[in-house]
Amino acid sequence: MTGRVMLRKIYYNSLLLMSSVVACLVAGCESEFGEQLPPKIYFASEGYFEMEPNDTLKLEPKIVYDLNSTYTWYVDGKPVSNELNYYFVPDGMKDYELAFSVANSFGADTSRVEISVLKNIDFSSFLNYTFPKKATIAMEVDTLENLGGFVQKDILFKSTVLARDTNNVAIYHSGFAASSKATTTTSLGRQAWGCAYVSNNGSNCYMSVSCDESPATVVFDREYSVKSLKLANDNYVYLISKYGAMTADSSVVLNYAQKDDYYRIRISGLDANGNATGAEVAYDLINCDADNPAKYIRRNDWMEIDMAELGHVYGLSMEVECTMADYPLLFCVDEIKLQD
Repeated sequence: MTGRVMLRKIYYNSLLLMSSVVACLVAGCESEFGEQLPPKIYFASEGYFEMEPNDTLKLEPKIVYDLNSTYTWYVDGKPVSNELNYYFVPDGMKDYELAFSVANSFGADTSRVEISVLKNIDFSSFLNYTFPKKATIAMEVDTLENLGGFVQKDILFKSTVLARDTNNVAIYHSGFAASSKATTTTSLGRQAWGCAYVSNNGSNCYMSVSCDESPATVVFDREYSVKSLKLANDNYVYLISKYGAMTADSSVVLNYAQKDDYYRIRISGLDANGNATGAEVAYDLINCDADNPAKYIRRNDWMEIDMAELGHVYGLSMEVECTMADYPLLFCVDEIKLQD
């Protein structure tokens, strides 16, 4: 066989193989040998969903190789529906485990679905404060009624004004301040203070927390289990920890973070009387344990913290433990998730 004939044969064989593959893809449910393949289930968000207690969640599985199939939905191991799509209505604020099965004469598949039903405190709105269009940090509530802090979904975030300027505008506070600052800066100054040092603020609405005078306190309307919350460095603290702070004549005011330094957020549970329960979760936003300064940890994004260790509580107390002298005790909080 000549080389030209052999090349032509290889070429035609390749075309036949490609045609077979294309036919298989077009058929959708058959292999290249004409065999029906078993069904396969896919869910959005990899089968994990969050919802508020008064909502209804429509679950819509996508099935590949779905031919004359039967479906079954299970909630906590019990069959509840034989429809393709399922409307889930929770009976409480807790975690649910569902399963969805599909079967036909060519095989079967089962996929697990996890649903967290919770009260999500995301600071997108407040009972007693409305964010203006311009990014800002608000150190007092915009209301004539003195509630002692910012309120969202019946949860009170205590705030106290400690200082005002000559125009009676609050310039220093203790506790929580609503912030919508979204642009970080590399310059130390007032514009850096009260801004979460993160790559993406999402909704750009969160809480700036000041613990300089005392721990910051959250008061719940009833007992909850805190599932999780998000923490972030304050832009001002992040910059000081990295570069230190100096006066105009280069005199050092605050040193940058060095070996074995840390900036630790400590969060305790409170009982019905506002006293600490003894349970606590701690998390380092800055940690300099590494021997190489290039490996020091300075969190530069929102960090989701598991709070299950606190158990059931009536509130939270937040404070900062810091090895660097005279540092401002500032950090940011977002998305506090509560369950029964």
